[in-house]
Amino acid sequence: MLTRRAAMLATLAALAPSLARAEEDPRPMTYAMLNRRAPAFELPRLGGGVETLARYRGKALLLTFGGLWCPDCIVDGRNLAHLAARAAGDANVEFLYLQNAPAFGRWGGGVRRSTATLADAERAWRAYFAETGYSFPVAVDMSLELPTARAYAVEWFPSNLIIDRRGRITAWRTDFHSEQAAEAFYEEARRAA
Repeated sequence: MLTRRAAMLATLAALAPSLARAEEDPRPMTYAMLNRRAPAFELPRLGGGVETLARYRGKALLLTFGGLWCPDCIVDGRNLAHLAARAAGDANVEFLYLQNAPAFGRWGGGVRRSTATLADAERAWRAYFAETGYSFPVAVDMSLELPTARAYAVEWFPSNLIIDRRGRITAWRTDFHSEQAAEAFYEEARRAA
């Protein structure tokens, strides 16, 4: 029979890897907007038109907050392209990537954030898609203040959300790191449709 002290030490030893991760990993572990109504947005869509949350009512929406300035977002590009491809073949699930801030990394051609335009965003995303071979729908929040990300209480980029057919945020996660994780998130979106 374990003594109380031995049991406590065994518990701490079992928790040690997750405690070490929490100290080393700056990503948030929780998301404040889960199970809340998703805030409305109206943003220009690359290629023309306007994206609104209302456009997705009745379907599940895989919504990613990121940007071409974000290294973790770039690493996850392949997984996001996988999500977008899966959603494109599903009448009940949609995918949308929100470019946050007028900063476009190496694809921006040196454009200054303070003077960036929607045309600059178009050029940067075309260059990114040409280089990577990916393709997915992108809307752009060109404000330096990140009002859409703030309305959604986004603390980390990328942040991936599932908004159900009724407009509630039902799931959240940061980086995918693998196609399997992206696929599991897609399956969760199908259940939310």
